[in-house]
Amino acid sequence: MFLSSLVSQLEADGSLMVDLTDERGPVVRFGSLAEGMPWARLEGGRWFPTDYDYGVLLVSDAHERRPELPVQRYLASVTSGEFAALNRLRYLQATVLQLIARWPEARDLLKANALLLWMVADRYAADPGCRHRVPDLLLKPQKILLEWVLGRAVNPNQVRLLSKVILTAGDRAALAGLQRVVGDRGLVSKLGHWRVVPSGFLPLVLEASAVAELGWLREEAAAIQNDYDAARVVQRYRRLLRDTVRMVGLVNAAVEDAPIDLRAYRSVKSIQALHDRLMTVARKLGWARLLEADVAPTQVFPAPPIPSDERFSAITNVAEIIQEAERMKHCVVTRAADVAAGACALYRVNVAGERATLELSLGPNGEPLDIDQFRLACNAEPSAAAWSVALRWVEEGRMRWRGRGGR
Repeated sequence: MFLSSLVSQLEADGSLMVDLTDERGPVVRFGSLAEGMPWARLEGGRWFPTDYDYGVLLVSDAHERRPELPVQRYLASVTSGEFAALNRLRYLQATVLQLIARWPEARDLLKANALLLWMVADRYAADPGCRHRVPDLLLKPQKILLEWVLGRAVNPNQVRLLSKVILTAGDRAALAGLQRVVGDRGLVSKLGHWRVVPSGFLPLVLEASAVAELGWLREEAAAIQNDYDAARVVQRYRRLLRDTVRMVGLVNAAVEDAPIDLRAYRSVKSIQALHDRLMTVARKLGWARLLEADVAPTQVFPAPPIPSDERFSAITNVAEIIQEAERMKHCVVTRAADVAAGACALYRVNVAGERATLELSLGPNGEPLDIDQFRLACNAEPSAAAWSVALRWVEEGRMRWRGRGGR
């Protein structure tokens, strides 16, 4: 939870409200049932619009000294364990807080199945006409609650999967991916033997269901004991798997021989070898030919969120991404469809005496978020000096992007 200098209160009916201020201060509404939920976050003394819901509680110093205020009584009643669960849910955190403030059954569900409550909060926020049903639904078994959220019948395994997932990101994209996987009985069945499912792998499972059947990856996930372990495992394997999955798809679509089956590769070492072999195959076939199924040869990419300069030059079309792959001898072309869809942006980089390629992940509104990949030729790691320059460039570019009002 974050504190600022404005006033918040918990109304008698349990809904959390916050005063709005003009251009002289923050513009935040916390849990408004009537007017929607625009969000902002505080960075460097300024508030910036964001698609993430950080669940900001606005309490002044004076109000912090008044324990009789309803919001203080409410905050005092939230346990450290509940705050730990809430802090994983960056998106719709305020709505989850509303639900547990209004109904004890929601608080019970937070302890029993926090991700199901997260999905309930999504339906609650998106469909005001359904809100009157929530109190009764919270009294029902979790299976019935999930059926209401998804709008179709589910089986117990779909409910059970939610209790196995460990969030490695709590943003809107993570929630959307979780809903898609839980709603797909086939994928749920393939994940049924997993003891723990890091949410960072769910997009890969959606892209290639064979990922859910990789025994070595399931065993790695089974050893996860906490959030840190989950993030470490995802960080270690996600990029290699994503690159390999996409090259498998491109090569299988272009070559009529027996298709490559990812499930035949039973260790991370064999997956790495497959990745390297596919790079050789792709260069022989030609990246332009492989990309035909994904993007048009004349595809022009959306304008980059951070304009080019002498050090960071945006890749603006399919021809340029192919040139970058051929020069740098890596598989950056597998990002072509993502760049065309506005999910990321790519840059040719010259910093600290090093030539690299940078992938910048973007939010749903085009906000530059984080460096997803930063690689030299042949996927070598840039120096600490190059990383320092790149990270500073992203941060400064993000601030300028917000200063332009997200344009």
